[in-house]
Amino acid sequence: MNALWQQILQAPDELGQNLENSWDTVRQIPNNLYRFINDPVGYGKQVLATANTQAGQALQNLRSSDPRRQMMAGMAGLSFAPAGIFAGPEAATADLAQLAQAHALAREGVAPASIWGRTGWALPGTAGDLKPRFEIPDQPAQVNIAKLQAMQGSPETVPLSEVLNHPELLKAYPQLGKIQVGALPENAPNRGQFNTKTGRLMVDPSLPNYIKPLMLHELQHAVQGIERTSPGGNPGMFEPMHLDDLKRLMQINEQLQMVHPESPTAAQLRAERDGIFADTSIPVNEHAERVSKMRAQHDQEARTYVDHANRGHPEAQAYVDGAVNALREQDPATYAQWSQQLTPKGLQERAASWRLAQENPSFVKALNAWQKARARLSPTDQYRRLGGEAESRLVESRANLPPAASRAAYPYHPEVFKQKTGVPIQELIHLPGSRNSLAAFLGQ
Repeated sequence: MNALWQQILQAPDELGQNLENSWDTVRQIPNNLYRFINDPVGYGKQVLATANTQAGQALQNLRSSDPRRQMMAGMAGLSFAPAGIFAGPEAATADLAQLAQAHALAREGVAPASIWGRTGWALPGTAGDLKPRFEIPDQPAQVNIAKLQAMQGSPETVPLSEVLNHPELLKAYPQLGKIQVGALPENAPNRGQFNTKTGRLMVDPSLPNYIKPLMLHELQHAVQGIERTSPGGNPGMFEPMHLDDLKRLMQINEQLQMVHPESPTAAQLRAERDGIFADTSIPVNEHAERVSKMRAQHDQEARTYVDHANRGHPEAQAYVDGAVNALREQDPATYAQWSQQLTPKGLQERAASWRLAQENPSFVKALNAWQKARARLSPTDQYRRLGGEAESRLVESRANLPPAASRAAYPYHPEVFKQKTGVPIQELIHLPGSRNSLAAFLGQ
């Protein structure tokens, strides 16, 4: 068995540490990041080609409560647990009476998990994009794996119904029957994709145990287009950015759609948006250099203040004394440390420089920008936080859950959601839902 694959199975903590140590290097080459994350699947293909049973059992060992194992399983594209597509009011089979009951229970203060268990509906706000959802069980669905494997290496596509037997899904969304399915080549950089413009769904059939979760993941994106819920995307959509900045950009874009484009409010929003982009485009080292130069200026001014204070200038003495007192009150730990390490004059100079920095709005802004730049999310980090992508991974994790267990397993509990998708539900990024391109294909 391949040595790296054995390391994944037998020592996930050690490999996880190696991945973490490589992260800073990898995030500098975002174009290769997605392929890097999928490397474990490539090793999996080699193993499954010769020892499918052994590897399948070993992969099952990855599914545990250990957060590191969960993270690695998610990076390898594996489902975390052995249930269904998340549908909405547009489904032909949506039980709108139960949805009304769910709203009534919510008004009575019933907990969301209890509402889910009693009605089968998750109400607006649960998933973050203000759209209600219910679940179509996927356990009975069957995939024609042999058909997909025979298609690999050819441009052939077939109707969805020829490779997926899922009557409940097509009953809910008969328009999905127009989707054409093809097989990705074995060396493809991703495992599955759905093009909303052409209605073409592509999957890699090299891992037979995971074709079904893969197809359901991509079909969830199709349903998102119909329901206009938060869609998916790809890492190429993003530049490295701090999560707070990214969320603010989403808010600005939504607000711009609600105001007149020539209004003062629109101008202010565009200016704020341009400022975020401007800060984001500056490399970390440029932010650090800017902060360093401003600190040097503060140090020089501080030495001047202290020199004048020692010469008997009352204004300078008052400023230096005020700086020392403010440091003692506002940051006692730093004051204690500097008091031990520095001479009395050195403490005065450092305290005066600290006060100058506190009083300089440009420095505070530059320091915040530098700290954000150091904490930017990579394109893949942001992609994984897209509401539509997290929801599709959630579908993968519930692909074989029996209907009865579905009602008992509330999918949007914060701890469960993070375990199944790899991201906290409160950090989801929701792009505006749209059915434009998919609607054109479906003829809606």
